[in-house]
Amino acid sequence: MSGDESRLEPGMTAHPSAPALDLSLERVPLFPLPRAVLLPHTLLPLHVFEPRYLALIRDLLAGDGVVGVPMLGPGWEPEYDGRPPLVPVMGVGRLLRHKQREDGRFDVLIGGMVRARIVDELEVGAPYRVVRAEALPEPEGPELPALERPVREIRGRLVRMAGQRPDARAELLALANDRRCVREMIDVLAGMALRTPAERQAYLETDRLSRRAEMVLSVVIEHTSMPDEHMPEA
Repeated sequence: MSGDESRLEPGMTAHPSAPALDLSLERVPLFPLPRAVLLPHTLLPLHVFEPRYLALIRDLLAGDGVVGVPMLGPGWEPEYDGRPPLVPVMGVGRLLRHKQREDGRFDVLIGGMVRARIVDELEVGAPYRVVRAEALPEPEGPELPALERPVREIRGRLVRMAGQRPDARAELLALANDRRCVREMIDVLAGMALRTPAERQAYLETDRLSRRAEMVLSVVIEHTSMPDEHMPEA
């Protein structure tokens, strides 16, 4: 495989801050993965070594860095070297950091920006796949009141979790007190709390923000109900 989530090397830590307002999805190169899901406002570290994806990284560095990370669909294994099936809803982000090794391989960091759906695949003559996609809409005012209860409870649970996790206390309290953007907070929490690809993909595909908040809340409740020695790492 070409990419797996891995620990970042020194000097590669970053936070996705590039604005999504100028994001064009008319031509999105893809880095499909079997077990990784890119959520908005989260970071995905990858080690890249396949020739087609080394070419992708070089092109991203020469261009705007926008890349889609769809999960491979059921039955992908025998078709992996060709065009295996893709799950149509994916995360789209930007290449934020890179480090090229002496053997030509790359360690990269991708910052998630938007949820998107693949519309159709383009024939562009590149060794990697390229699609046209559309951003999935995010709710505005009418749904926000439905967020008050789960968000309030999430904040309270984060404070409790901070007391159980002194190693992550500062980060958890910062999230609990963050009033900038509820959607961003929920996405960041989802990146921390949702552990399996299936959970993360289900979150990505859920249109209602209030339902995504409930998904995160259920996991946070589970975490804060555990004995301290069983608390997951943040």
